[in-house]
Amino acid sequence: MDGGLVTLPLPGSVEVGGVGVEGAYALSDRLRIHAGAASLTGMRMFDAGGSYALPLGRFGMMDIGAGWGRGWVHRSQTIGTSSGTTSHRLEARWDRPFIQPSIGYSSLRFEIFAGARVGWLHHSQFRDHLEPALPGTAIKPFADDPTVGGTRLLIEPSCAIRFGGPRFRFEIQYTHTTQHGAKLDMTNHDLSMGLVMKLIDRSSNALALAVQERRTKHALDTIHQQRKLNSIWKARPRYHLSVGIEEGYFQVPNDVCMKCEKATAGLRFGGLVSIKDNWLIGASYSDHGNQATSHELARTDLVNGWFGTYVVNSFRNIVVDQKVQGYELTLGRSIPQRWPRRWIHGTAALYTGVRMLRIHEDHEYGFGPTFWNPDARVRVSSTGWTWTLRLRGDLHLSKHFSFYTDLAFAQPFVLPDLPSSAIVSGEEMRIEGAREQRRIWISYGIALHL
Repeated sequence: MDGGLVTLPLPGSVEVGGVGVEGAYALSDRLRIHAGAASLTGMRMFDAGGSYALPLGRFGMMDIGAGWGRGWVHRSQTIGTSSGTTSHRLEARWDRPFIQPSIGYSSLRFEIFAGARVGWLHHSQFRDHLEPALPGTAIKPFADDPTVGGTRLLIEPSCAIRFGGPRFRFEIQYTHTTQHGAKLDMTNHDLSMGLVMKLIDRSSNALALAVQERRTKHALDTIHQQRKLNSIWKARPRYHLSVGIEEGYFQVPNDVCMKCEKATAGLRFGGLVSIKDNWLIGASYSDHGNQATSHELARTDLVNGWFGTYVVNSFRNIVVDQKVQGYELTLGRSIPQRWPRRWIHGTAALYTGVRMLRIHEDHEYGFGPTFWNPDARVRVSSTGWTWTLRLRGDLHLSKHFSFYTDLAFAQPFVLPDLPSSAIVSGEEMRIEGAREQRRIWISYGIALHL
């Protein structure tokens, strides 16, 4: 029997023990009813209820049950005093409706379940006998004890282990009881042991069929899922398209941009094609734009005006508007050789190639106190070539979608030359042709695999 054992508040210590029996009958593979009875020291009790089972995977099981229990307490004790002895006999009845969810693991030879019974305990029909009522006993009648009457909430977590054969199993169960409400004398810890026997009837057949059905269904689901994965992953994607952000790698002139961002990020579009095994060929296009301004004091003049003499500052003003377009061809190899047959996984690729840089710059020159209207415009263009080595990693959230990060190492072998000059108001201004290119940069974005 589950749950704490109710005792009566007699003086002294009382040991409670006894035997119980419980049976269950399966109405279907998930619904069952049960009943049990027990005879303990000074107590008789029984309960009945039903439960509904929910399979969890191959061996897991969740059970939700409810029921009602009733018990009778009969206790007597002989008390000795200086005036003689007296017999104290107490009787009461209690009722306990309850609900009991549990979850566990069940195999052919081993079971373990953990659950919690939540019940409401109510005492009634008190009888208190004290014979003879000798002086000096000073025993309060049981029915008048305020700690006994009323309804209490009992929460009884428990754990049960069963092991043995398909039909006979040894059971060990431990239950701990906590009270909420007026405290009542009861055993808060209960350890019980017994033998569980499954008879050859509809109950055991239904249970065996339910277990067999659950395992057969799990095996069929596993086969179906494996075939589905095989069909999904049989053909590795051949085309890999990506779009993302690429860090700036080609800088504006140093004499124009002293404290500005010399290379700004841009967009990059790329594509890779599997040609054989894990070998890849690819192409990409990137577009970057940057602008820098130089505002340098050239001279200071004194000018006579209507209201006297005042100072006029003249500046050398230069603006560089830069557009960088990159065209790249690559060859490489990816790992692993076969993609894992799961949705979330990672891949990597190492590839090398040549990038052609096409740079266009608009140089605007002005001289004066402001630079709202430039006095001269010069457009220059040039081409550069760079060898690149790239290391790419993809985090795949599905077979056809991933996030990627690309680390690029570059070695330029043809640098573009973009010089220009202009004479404005007698001042000669010049922009050097050399440009610096960064050796390491990264790009990141999303990719589609088709």
